[in-house]
Amino acid sequence: MEHAMFTIFKECFPNLPINEEVFKKLIEDERNHYIRKCEKDELIGYSIVKDNHIMLLCVIPSHQNKGIGKELVKESEAFIKQNGFDTVVLGAMDSNLFLGAVIEEKDWEEKHHAFFESCGYHNTGNFVEMQMSLKDVNVEELPVNLNPENITFGYCTDEEKSNLYEAVAQVDEEWVQYFKGNGSFYVAKEENEIIGFTALSFDDITLQSTGFNKVGNIGCVGVIPSKRKYGLGLTMVARSIAELKKHGVEIGYIHFTHLESWYAKLGYRTFCRFWFGSKELVIND
Repeated sequence: MEHAMFTIFKECFPNLPINEEVFKKLIEDERNHYIRKCEKDELIGYSIVKDNHIMLLCVIPSHQNKGIGKELVKESEAFIKQNGFDTVVLGAMDSNLFLGAVIEEKDWEEKHHAFFESCGYHNTGNFVEMQMSLKDVNVEELPVNLNPENITFGYCTDEEKSNLYEAVAQVDEEWVQYFKGNGSFYVAKEENEIIGFTALSFDDITLQSTGFNKVGNIGCVGVIPSKRKYGLGLTMVARSIAELKKHGVEIGYIHFTHLESWYAKLGYRTFCRFWFGSKELVIND
């Protein structure tokens, strides 16, 4: 059945390079519940539900616009309601696949998703996923100052973690959790004070993974408020690209961002747009 699910997924999202092995890894979660629609024993559509999230909904293109998608939404909502939840969310922040409902650029700009709005969902935000081939990137040629005066760069040491947490909290307190524990945290320092930071990963399973390439992520890029507007953020990203290349990364990945034009200055391009949506369920007494 997973093979049939992958076949439909590729027909719905032909521009994504993932192969069947990667797809199976991305949907792998013991909490996932599968709702399927078949015609003459052939799978024509399905949804994946986890807790109160609709993680994925696909209908084979030849059977779209026939009400099958709405049937899958209703059955997903019924299952979610049956399990005690009063809200349905499209996608999830911890999803290995889609964070929200995939949408075309025009509708994304208007924050409009005709299908899910017709099912009673309202918009709660828009974000994009971006990628860049690093093979032919010459970091020295990127339009940034790689060596700003009095700034040093390197990986955060254990002794510097408390300083790192303070800097991250100045940017976004919710980000501090992502810098706890082990990880590769690249930082910018001025007089031994951390003023910029990002979290790097060098071999992720993502929507840009083919099963044969190496994908690396640059996430939670931040500069403390007092040091902004000097281009340090882009310098952090450019230097991080150099770090990815050192680790043999072929595809640079930016996960869950609204800074589309900012990352584009260095060559990143959007390949997927998400419409975040939710719906309150009526719970009968």
